[in-house]
Amino acid sequence: MTTAQYNQYLIIDTNIAKSYNDPARNDTSLDCLLLLNALQDAACKVGVVTSPELETEWTEHASRAFNRWWASMESRRRIRHIEDRRVADYRRAISKVEDEGIRTAMEKDAFIVELVILNWFAVASRDDRQRNYVVRLGADYEVLRKIQWFNPSEDWQDWLRGGCVDSTVFQCN
Repeated sequence: MTTAQYNQYLIIDTNIAKSYNDPARNDTSLDCLLLLNALQDAACKVGVVTSPELETEWTEHASRAFNRWWASMESRRRIRHIEDRRVADYRRAISKVEDEGIRTAMEKDAFIVELVILNWFAVASRDDRQRNYVVRLGADYEVLRKIQWFNPSEDWQDWLRGGCVDSTVFQCN
């Protein structure tokens, strides 16, 4: 089975997979429901990307509704699978973060940022704290300033409908 080719892909963070419920039980799950349903829509020209490390997290933490969504997306060939790869200079930049708590949090999700650095996918995540860490590290590690990272509670609908082609929307600068 081959994966359909899209011009743009999103990384769906595990916190969205965990919060996705159909029907929505609160505003957070509604935001996740709206995003993932929009991605599942046949008219959407944006795919979803995953890697072994991300799939491990999805498997461990995803809601049942997300697992059904994931299976549906797989059967439609809307998910692209790529290998995890490390970015040594990004890992070095993280190692220089003085605050141990922030450094540990960044190391935990480093694979997501590495997927972006190596492939330029946008990140959909409810983790505003992690996004802020990436923004702060961008002062010293310039490539991070171009990362696109958005929370499903933000106004993403027009950007997604447009195929996520505007690379300046949701930039971490």
